[in-house]
Amino acid sequence: MGPPPEDGTWTGAAASSRHHTGRPARCGVRRGTSGHAAPRRGRTMVSVSGAASASEQAPSDRQRLALLLVGVGAFLTIGALQSLYGPSFAALQARYGVSVAQVGGVVSAHFGGAFVGVLASGLALVRLGYRGSLVTAAGLIAAGTSVIGLAGTWPIALAAAFVAGLGFGQVTVAVNLMVARAYDRAATGPLNALNGTYGLGAVLGPALVALATARLGVTPEAGAWVFGTVAVGAVAFTLAATRLRWWPQPRRPQRSTAERPPFGALAFMLLLFLYVAVEVTTPAWIPTHLAGRLGDTNAALVASAFWAALTIGRFGVVPLAARMRPRDLVLGASLVGLLGLLLAQVPALAVPGYVLAGLGFAPVFPTTIAWLQWRFGDRGEGLTPFVIASGNLGPVLGAPAVGVVVMATSPASIPSVLAGAAALLVASVAFTWWRGRRSERIA
Repeated sequence: MGPPPEDGTWTGAAASSRHHTGRPARCGVRRGTSGHAAPRRGRTMVSVSGAASASEQAPSDRQRLALLLVGVGAFLTIGALQSLYGPSFAALQARYGVSVAQVGGVVSAHFGGAFVGVLASGLALVRLGYRGSLVTAAGLIAAGTSVIGLAGTWPIALAAAFVAGLGFGQVTVAVNLMVARAYDRAATGPLNALNGTYGLGAVLGPALVALATARLGVTPEAGAWVFGTVAVGAVAFTLAATRLRWWPQPRRPQRSTAERPPFGALAFMLLLFLYVAVEVTTPAWIPTHLAGRLGDTNAALVASAFWAALTIGRFGVVPLAARMRPRDLVLGASLVGLLGLLLAQVPALAVPGYVLAGLGFAPVFPTTIAWLQWRFGDRGEGLTPFVIASGNLGPVLGAPAVGVVVMATSPASIPSVLAGAAALLVASVAFTWWRGRRSERIA
């Protein structure tokens, strides 16, 4: 097995390199007797990205840039939305009178909606196209976030979080795919920029909560203000999207007749389930863990620092990714993240521990997607939405589980629970690494 491609391109380019260069694509296919690429036995050929079809006109550089900027606005918005919930727990409790165990349900509602949104995104793209799907998703985000901080009852607020999550899931899939389609073999850089932009939005979210808390205190008005800001962002990128002049045409996956159940994909689904649970639950509960010692405002800023470390780590790991196989990078990153959460159990080391955890966990999600393509080739493109959807289920169970433990013990137990979840993640990565070490070959 050779090293990963030097340019870090794992999808799109591999699927389309044969059409651009005349050489067989390095994505797990062999040449059949008719001269066409035939699937290996037991593999499913799924094409959802790569070279533009002959009937689709390639976008100009200006059109690509305009589309990327809309994606940047969308990812800033959803990054801020995801990171708002934990720092807003106190304001939501003040408005709705719910307990610390109940307030975590808003995260579950959001990611439950995101799970459904990811699964529904393929159908939405086929029925509505990229423009219609993105505008609809933005409308769901705007409607949901407008209600979360203003609802009259807690069940209505939870329903609003579910609606916002529906839009969140659809935006995640649609923006990634449309940028990959627009930039084709050059998509690696723009997609990394999108992930970094998402992280910048996640840094912005807790900072908005800290600003609102400093000005308004821990009040219902503070929660309404921060969620309303996300609604404004959703409206803004919707208006920008309606002005785009080029959109990719949605494609239907083409499957071969020889398909076997992708049992190995279940390991990736479990891996991302655990990872997203840890990534989202950690900054969501950092303010609760540290508020008693640092105060509400400073504790929210530590959550922001976690997201900042996650963002910096994703940009900083790019040179390293060219020298390591995805499976090795994911395993090493998970171990560093676990070390950070173990350090966070020591009060004097809690802040640097959480920052180290953010740096460590940074490359896990995008590198796992690359690892999936390495392992399954073209088939990985069809499996990716299901793997991402399983990841969105992680916080549905993770956030309330921490709340239950806190109710039974104290906020001091939060880093121990998080470290336990991270240990399960490391075990899952190790199992996936062990099981797939003979399968990760590029034909």
